[in-house]
Amino acid sequence: MASTGASTSTIESRATSFLFKALVCLALSVGVSGCAQSNATGTYLAKFTNGLARLQLVQSGDHTVTGEIDWAIYDTTGKLTSSSASAAGAIDGKSVNLTFKGNSFLSGVSTGSGELTWSGLTLTGDFNSGNLSTVNFVRADENQYQSELAEVQVAANAVVEARAAAEQRRQAMANRAEFIATVSTLTARLQKFDTAAAVQRWPEIEKSFLLITSNMEAKLAEERALSGDGNSYRRGQLSYSINQDDDATEQLHYNVQSLADSFNSTLVPLMGAAVRAKATCASMTGSDIVDTCKALLEAVNTALPRGKAFAVGLDHLELVYQQQHQKNQEIIHQAVMTN
Repeated sequence: MASTGASTSTIESRATSFLFKALVCLALSVGVSGCAQSNATGTYLAKFTNGLARLQLVQSGDHTVTGEIDWAIYDTTGKLTSSSASAAGAIDGKSVNLTFKGNSFLSGVSTGSGELTWSGLTLTGDFNSGNLSTVNFVRADENQYQSELAEVQVAANAVVEARAAAEQRRQAMANRAEFIATVSTLTARLQKFDTAAAVQRWPEIEKSFLLITSNMEAKLAEERALSGDGNSYRRGQLSYSINQDDDATEQLHYNVQSLADSFNSTLVPLMGAAVRAKATCASMTGSDIVDTCKALLEAVNTALPRGKAFAVGLDHLELVYQQQHQKNQEIIHQAVMTN
């Protein structure tokens, strides 16, 4: 009986020691000697600043490990890329060695080795473009993976939205700078037009039309005063001179038409653009805009009445030309009849 009692006491002592050791290992969750995870089978997650990796392993027997790793990574633009690779290797106690091969044609191969613990797996290998790095995987389940993956997607979307907002701000600043440049150019062109319009001398051009017709009338009168065969040469000279004067009228009219074409093709659209820019100015703020728009407003207020006067002047000169042209044609006809 004594011997039996001693034997029972020894068994209870060993059981108590084993249970205590198991509880310590579970509480600490560290890879101290004797606390390593006995089986690598499971799902492991590794989080990065820009993504997530999931490692799924299945241990066969005591030393063989196979599985797959997949990851979702987003770049600086927020573009999310997903990839995967097969995993195969060996486990010896808590030491793990794995080889990864990408699941695509001619994909690369990388290796990693590390330590298996109750809480996860730490691997060091050439994962980062051939450079050594260490990745810490923690044990997880499918729900945790889906939750973390959703957070990665949210973070990637945030990058996309931030870039879009930054692009909008950049574009707004570019549009503002472009508007200021456009308004400054409009102002300079309007000011140049003001100067050109101010020096136009419509009355002098009108006088030139009238003077040419008057000269033609005088030459016709002289031609009529000459009679007889002895004056035929002089009459011919006068008739030729009358036609030359009519050519001068047409050349003067051509110059006026060139001014009108330039006004209609350049200055009229310029005035329209200036008026539209003026309306836009009213909806914008900022000292740079205010100063630029103030100069435009002054130029528009000066150019508008001068532009109207310019157009009225052109219309008047066209009317004068039509009147003098008709008279000139009558003079030419009478000069031919007289000669």
